[in-house]
Amino acid sequence: MVYSRHAQLLELQLCDLEYIKDLDCDGFSACVQYLLRKANYSFQLMLGPCIKVSTGHIVISHYWI
Repeated sequence: MVYSRHAQLLELQLCDLEYIKDLDCDGFSACVQYLLRKANYSFQLMLGPCIKVSTGHIVISHYWI
C-alpha cells in the first residue's frame, strides 16, 4: 500500500512517541491528539477504567484514542 507523504510523516511522528518513556496514558493521548488534530484527522478521546487481566489491577482513569 502506498501512503501519501503527509501520512508517512504522521506515522513517523506517532512512532517517535514510543521512545518518550515518561508519558502516561493521559500525556501520550494528549500528544497523539495534538498530532492528529494538526493533520486534520478525526478521532475520539476516550476515558474509562482499564483492568489488567493477569493481576486484576484497575486503573481508574485511563485515556486512549
